Amino acid sequence: KLGEGWSLVPSWEPKDQAGRRKQFTHVPMLVAEQPGAELELEFSGTAIGLLEVAGPDVGILEYSVDGAPPKQLDQFTEWSERLHIPWAYMLEAELEPGDHRLILRTTDKKNEASGGHAIRIVQFLAN
Repeated sequence: KLGEGWSLVPSWEPKDQAGRRKQFTHVPMLVAEQPGAELELEFSGTAIGLLEVAGPDVGILEYSVDGAPPKQLDQFTEWSERLHIPWAYMLEAELEPGDHRLILRTTDKKNEASGGHAIRIVQFLAN
């Protein structure tokens, strides 16, 4: 379930001059660029993660699984300043087997080297 602030971009490409991996351009991505965008995902398994593109404008996410206290994730990598780099993050890896609910939101926080609050999801990783 997508809240306000999210869009499915059918053929994403960077708007800046930072480097990119050609296999991760002109592909569909779930994108939010402003703080406060929230989504909800129901999944089955014992783990949940994200395959995303972590570029110069990614922010700090907040997420919660099954109503647990929120955790934060700084998406900015050591290469993000100059590259839209594909990156996988495991949010939770030791859940009880079964059905779960992920709440994910963008925040107004960011790495001091980042230029924004974006997230670009290529795939959810559930196991």
